[in-house]
Parts: sequence; structure tokens; C-alpha cells
Amino acid sequence: MRLASLFKDKGDLWKKIFKCAVAYEIATILILIPSVLKVAGSPPYLVPLGTIFFNASGTAGNQIIGMLLNTLMMLIPAIWCGIVSFLCAVYNRSRETNPALYSNGAGAIASIGFSICVLTIAYVRLKYPRLYIPALQGFTIPFFALTKGIYGTHFDVMIILGSFYPVLWGGLIALMCNLLFWPETAAKTAEQAFGSSIESMKDVLSFVHEELLKNDNSGVITNDVTASTKLQTLTSKLQKDIGNMKSARKEAKYELIVSYYTPKSYKPLLHSISSLAENLFGFSLAIKREVRIMLEKKVKAHLDKLKNQQMDTVITASGRQTMSPLLTEVQSSILSGDTLLGGREYKNIDRLQSSIQPSLKRFISTCILTLDQIEKDLIAHKAISIKHDKGSKTHSISKINLVSALEEFKETETTFQDEYDRAGHLPSEEHFLIFTVIFTMVQFGQELIRLQTHAEELIKCSTEGESWIKRIHLPRVEFKNWLSKTSYQNEGQALSENVFLDSRKLEIMKTRTVQTNAAQMEEKAEEDNDESFNRERRRVSELVTRIESRTDESIVDQNIMQEEHEKLDKEEYEEQESVPLHQAPGKHIWNRKLYSLNKWFQYAPTRYAIKFTITMQLLALMAFLPFHGISDIYNNNHGQWALLSAMVVINYTVGSTTIQCFYRIISTIIGAVCGYLCLLAANRRENPYVIGVLVLVFQVPMWYLLLGSKFPRIGFISLLTMSVIVSTGYISPADESIFYPVWIRTVTAILATIVVMLVDQLIWPVWARKRLRTDLADLLITTGIQYARVVSLMCQESTKTYRYQMTFEESKIHQKKLNRQLNVVQEMWVLAKDEPRLTKGPFPIKEYQDILEHERNILHWIQHILATQAMISERIRKTIMTPMNAYRKEMSGAVHLYLFTLACSLRTKSSLPATLPSAELARRMLQTKQTALWKQNHDELLKQSARAIADQQHAEHQLFWHTYAAGCTEVVVEQESMGELVARLMGQCKGGIRDWQ
Repeated sequence: MRLASLFKDKGDLWKKIFKCAVAYEIATILILIPSVLKVAGSPPYLVPLGTIFFNASGTAGNQIIGMLLNTLMMLIPAIWCGIVSFLCAVYNRSRETNPALYSNGAGAIASIGFSICVLTIAYVRLKYPRLYIPALQGFTIPFFALTKGIYGTHFDVMIILGSFYPVLWGGLIALMCNLLFWPETAAKTAEQAFGSSIESMKDVLSFVHEELLKNDNSGVITNDVTASTKLQTLTSKLQKDIGNMKSARKEAKYELIVSYYTPKSYKPLLHSISSLAENLFGFSLAIKREVRIMLEKKVKAHLDKLKNQQMDTVITASGRQTMSPLLTEVQSSILSGDTLLGGREYKNIDRLQSSIQPSLKRFISTCILTLDQIEKDLIAHKAISIKHDKGSKTHSISKINLVSALEEFKETETTFQDEYDRAGHLPSEEHFLIFTVIFTMVQFGQELIRLQTHAEELIKCSTEGESWIKRIHLPRVEFKNWLSKTSYQNEGQALSENVFLDSRKLEIMKTRTVQTNAAQMEEKAEEDNDESFNRERRRVSELVTRIESRTDESIVDQNIMQEEHEKLDKEEYEEQESVPLHQAPGKHIWNRKLYSLNKWFQYAPTRYAIKFTITMQLLALMAFLPFHGISDIYNNNHGQWALLSAMVVINYTVGSTTIQCFYRIISTIIGAVCGYLCLLAANRRENPYVIGVLVLVFQVPMWYLLLGSKFPRIGFISLLTMSVIVSTGYISPADESIFYPVWIRTVTAILATIVVMLVDQLIWPVWARKRLRTDLADLLITTGIQYARVVSLMCQESTKTYRYQMTFEESKIHQKKLNRQLNVVQEMWVLAKDEPRLTKGPFPIKEYQDILEHERNILHWIQHILATQAMISERIRKTIMTPMNAYRKEMSGAVHLYLFTLACSLRTKSSLPATLPSAELARRMLQTKQTALWKQNHDELLKQSARAIADQQHAEHQLFWHTYAAGCTEVVVEQESMGELVARLMGQCKGGIRDWQ
């Protein structure tokens, strides 16, 4: 039963394993046939290796493009190696006629050519991420062509071609299997990704509707702490599906696909689903916060009751007996002082939630029905697909009208505001939280309406019923831009490689920013400060003169005045955008050249290429040394195996390289033993069909490790090693024993891994733990800057000025960059989790995970603030918001300083001070003044319009700036929780804490 369940749950995985196994088996059988073996190249095991590198687990379009890129990456090194080999042969012939020439000149020529070739391939491999996997085959050309035959007097082109075409044979076999058995395209993967995202969205809404929001009178939200955990799990799954959807859509955009719809037509649908997921994430955070607050209030009340009964000695025991075990986590957090309440008052949150809950449940139910309908329509027109159809539930509502449901739900704003005004209370954190729930669901509903429209427009673009030619879509992007995008279909690619490619994008963005700033600084370097001041005075005086002349002529117009002020504002803004002195470029050309050279050496692909080249040169050195007989290690004794071993274990971080080296040794032993058993059972050449059967048996678990486990490199290297051992032992050109290739392969793998680890430790070592700590510190600093930048937008009365628009655009750009930085840090966290730590205790991986979770929430709330502040009208800005700029400035500075203090502690590994800058006090002061100002101007804001319209506008304005205030509150809450975690990691000066209290 378990085996049947395994095949049922992972049907797609077993289909991939079947395709890959058939291709590998065909290639293995081919090289066992003597007539094929004669023309299979040298070494012949490159044929089954081609089926590994171009395995049939991905999409057909990706495999075709991979083969084309592989051919390109092998053709260029083959031409170069051919030229170097020809020069070696010419030199050897010249030395026969002129013995005075250096005796090892051919070795020197081959060594230089080898280094140049390997360095170039390694650099290009990481500079253009799409070449990452194809470049592995490019390395095999110099490894085999320039380490043997370099001392001959005749140039043999087959030494190079013998390493070129066998891999393509294997690739063609794998491609045919991919096309014949369950062919897949990037379009199908993207369609499934879209379907999975919609399903995950429905799961989150259904869980909130059915589990969190109760129908009885016992409470408005469940008091089960596991419900909050399950909601977080569903939200995380949704975010993961959204990431897969974006990746799959990019893959479809950059490759040849066959689909009823063009990749471009999915773009509006992608943006709508991503926006829905973002709103749903904010809604989930607010709901989880409510669940946690209510739980903490309940536990705190229970503990206070026990304390009043003078049962201090049995608080913990009694609490565990009378309360649900599920509340133990919340109870312990309150006893330790770690609580979300933090002295804030949430007395009326139950009542406030109950006032909006009926309409909230109705609206969520309508949203679920709408998503069901959209999903069914898209599936019916073959726009998306789902892997497992769960079946939609039957609802009592027969007709779905999302627009009217949204309007009905928006009336909650007015009802809630009327109740709020009648009570005469000043708004507090609980009002902010409830308003955020309303706001996120209103935004969700509005985006869902747009999703309906985009789905209808997409269906109209279908080519169903037309000729199959119109279903073929070619990538329409620039070649360089296409190479710069990594392929998401590369099976077995290490996580550190993904981290490296992502961090490389961040380096490119940073380099472009520095270059832009440097160019601006260079343009202004020739201008003197006095001249700049005089120019400013002249511009202002000209402005005054123009205004005075227009006044004398009585043609002064407010529009003209506004244009002049906007022009002056633009010029002043551009004046302030200058490069810091620390980044000022040199005044001489040699300064700039040295700066470019220094930046090139700091460039990550450059460092990787140099480390890779040094490692390979050390391993290939014996082939080029001027000692008699030592080159036989490569000519006759499989010395190239060490190069191949080192090629697949070098990674971005030292820890991941060490782990890959360990995996390399283990997988080499596994593959070598399996290959030895195949040859032993077949008695080498007597029963080749036995080899074929055993290879088929052994390869299935190896493919499973490669395609369906957490250890893909073990499966990859095991398959590769088994093929090498079987082919080498079957041919036996040097009359070696069956076991000889086994132990030689293992020993060379061990020696190669030792050299790799030594070079990786000595030259620019990168530890994941250190990068996690420093990158996280940098992320916190830039987060504080981003928060200050976003909050500064609220300090401007008008949203139409040049300054506001430029700051708003910069904020959106930096927000995307911060999200990308967070993803890199998250992947670095995964690497640090498995990195060996010999000199200290276990790495505090859980604390770092919690910090990253808080950082993700902070970035969401900053994005929330950025979106909501743009919706606040200019009238509200002028009347309510901008008078509080001084208080807002203090709060923004406190938030930035708090994050900056945490970042410095992480970067320098120093203890936190006894007291941290309080952003909470500044936030309360701002909010108190701002709510009082709102009450003061309440009647004035309702003038000059009909009462019904005014009430609705008033409610909307309350909604926008209340949920804006909620974002500020949540940022402070999240950063204070983060501060407690950093204090646990780095320590805190405890000497003065009691005195401060």
C-alpha cells in the first residue's frame, strides 16, 4: 500500500525517472556494442554522460536550448584547444631540427592555453547564468584535449573531436525520450504553476472562513494557537507557489514553447495574482496578530486570577492543568515578558472584530466562489491546469456578483466609522488593526475584479481551433538579456549556485548605481562651489524677475506659478542628488583604470574563475611538468578524473564546497561499487546483457536521488561514476583489472577534493555563516533607510510634485531590491544550516530564521505604508498629516536608529547596549497628536458636499490613514521582537538595565 501511495503521490516524478532511465539505458547498451564502440569517441562513456547532463526531466524546449548552448560552449573551446595542440605539434617538430630549443616548450604552451581556456569558461559561466550548466561540458574539452598528446609531432584532430560529438549523441538520445514519453513544455509548467497559485489562495481563504472566523457566540476568532501556525504554513505555501509561478512564467518567456496562449498574454494575469497574494499576506498577518492578542489576553487574565488567589507557587502547574496544552507557548511567552501586547491596550478588539465579522465572512465566501469560477473558466479554455483536482464545494449562492459584494462589504467602513464616531474614542492600535483587515480585503476584492477582467481578456487570445503553427511561440528577447537570465529547469543545481547567481544580480545593480552616481559626480566635479552658489542665486533672481514682470502686466496665473515652483523643485532635487565624497572618482585616467581593475577583481565571477583556474592548474600540473614519465598519469592512468571530480564540487561558499566534497566521495564510492558489481557479474565482456540489466536496476534509485531528494549531487555523481567504471572496465585498453578503475577513481576523487578545499580556504574564502550575518546586517540598514524614504513621502502635501514622484519611484525600485536581498539572505540561511561548525556550539539557526521572518514582515508593512500613503487625499495631507512632520521625523529617525543598532551588533558581533532607541514612544506621541488633530478638524472635512457622499469619503479617508498608522505600529512591533532575538544572539549589556527601569 505504501509503495502504491508513493507512486500515486509522485506520479510526475516517476514519469521523469522513467524517461531519464530509458535514455541512460539506451546509451549504456550502445557503447556495449563493439561496432558502435569503435565510433563512440574517446572516452566513449561521454555518450551516457550526455544523457545525464541533458536529462529528460525538464521541458523539451529547455533541453533543445541547452543542447544548442552546450554545442556553443564546446565548439569554442574545441577550436582554441585545436590551435594550442597544433602549436604544440609544430614546436615538437621544430625541436627535432633545433635541439637548442627548450625541452618542455610544448608543456608550457599547453599549460598557458589550458589556463586561458579554463579561466574564460569559468568567468563566462557565472557572468551569464544560462551558461552555468552548458559550461560544464565546455570544461571537458581542455581537460581531455590539452592533457594528453601534447608531446607528439603530429596533430591529431580526433583527440579534440573525440571529446566533442559523444556528448551530443547522448543529448539526442535524451531528447528523443523526452519527446516520446510524456513530453512537457515550459507552457505546461507555467499553466500548472498558475493553477497551484489559485488553489493555494483558495486554501488560505477557506481556512480563514471555516476555521478562524467562528459562527457561534463563544468568540469571534478561534483561541487555538495551532490555527495561527497552520495559517502561517498555508501563507508560506502560497508565497512559494507565487515564486514558482513567476519562475515558470519567465522560463516560458525565454524558451521555445507550444501553447494556446503567448507568454506575453499571461503578464496581466501574473500581476493580478501576485497582487492578490500580497494583499492576502497582509490580511493573514493582521488576522494572526488578532489571534495572538486574544490568546495573550486570555492567558494573562488567567494568570492574574491565579495571582490574586495567592497561588504564586503553582502558577505554572495550575495553568497547565486548567488550560489547553496548545496555549503553553503563549503562556511561556507572557511569563518571560515576550508579548505582542507590549503595554498596548486592546480592550475592545473582540467587540470591534465582531462588528465586521458577519460581512467579512460573507465577502470571503464570495471571493472563494469567484476564484472557483475564474479557475474553472481558465481550465475549460486550457489557459491553466491543476495537478490534483480537489473538487469544488457546493455553495448556496447560485449567482456570483463580486462587484455588489464588494460594495456591500465597503459599507462596513461607514458602519464601523459611525460606531467609532458615536463612541467618541480616539483611535488606538486595535482600530488600526481592524481597519487593516478591512483595507486588505477591499484591496483584495478590487484586484479580484481586475483578475476576472484579465482572465476574460486572456481567453479571447486563445488560438484553439487554429493551425498548430500559431501555437509555436519563440522567445522575443535580446540574446544578451536572455543569457543573463538563469534557467529554472536545471535539475541537481546546488543551492549555493542559486545564491551566487542571485547575489551576482545584486552586485550588478549596485555597480550600475555606483557608475551612475560616479558619472553624475564627474560631470559636476569641474564646477566650483562658488559657481554653484552663484548659479543658484541667478536662477532664483531670474524666477523673481519673471514673476514681477508678469505681475506688472497683470497676467499672473496660478498655473504658471505652479510650473515655476515645480521647475525650481526639480532643479533643487537634482542638485541634492550628488555622489558622496567617499565614492568620488579620480581626476586622472590612471585612477579610473585602476578603479575599474580593482572592481573587476572584486567581481564575484572573476574571483570564482581565478579560484577555479588555480585549482584545475594544480591538478593538471603533472601533465605539463618537464619530468620523464610523469605525464603518463594523464595519458594512460585516468588523470583527467581528478579534473572532473574538482569540476563538480567547487561551490560559492567554503561550507557548501566541503559538503559537496563529502557527497562527491560518498557518491563516487556508491557509483564505483555498482559499476564494479556490473562488470563482475558479467565477467567483463562475456555477458554484456547482464551489464545492461544491472545498470537498469542500479540507476533507478540514483535518478530518484537526483530528481526527488534533498541530495541531488549524490545521485548525479553516482550515475556519472557508474557509467565511467562500466565503460572503462568493459573496454580495458590497458589490460587493467576490474577493480583497478574502482580504487583509482575513488583515490583521485579524494585527492581532488582535498586540493579544492585547500584552495577554497586560502583564496577569497566565503563562509555562509559570515555572509548570513553580514548580509542580514546590510539588509537591516537598508531597510531602515527605505522606511525613512517611504515615511518622508507622507511629509509632502502634494503628490504631484517632482520631488514626490521621484521619491515614490525610487521607493518602489528599492523595495524590489530589498525583497531580492531578503531572498539571497534566506538561501544563505539554508546553506548556513548545514555548514560544519567545529570550534563552537551549534549554530543558532532558529534565531536567525525568526529574525528573517520579522524582516519579511517589516518589508511587507513598509510596502503597505508605501501603497496606503498614496491613497490619502491632498486635503487630508494638508490638514492632518503634514502638521505632524516634526513628530514623524522623530519616529522615522528612531526606527532607523533601532535597526542600525541591531545591524551594527550583528556585523561586529558586539553586545547590544543596555537601552535601545525607543521608536514606540515617538510613534505614540505622533499618533496622539494626529488623532487629536483629526477630531479637531472632523466637521470641517465634511463640509462642501452632500452628507451621504461625505460619509463615504470620510470613511475611506479614515480607512486609508488608519491602516497607514497600522503599518507604522506593526513595523515597531516587529523590530522590537527582532531586537530581543539579536540580544539573544549577541548579548546585551545588563549592568544598567535595572537602573533604567
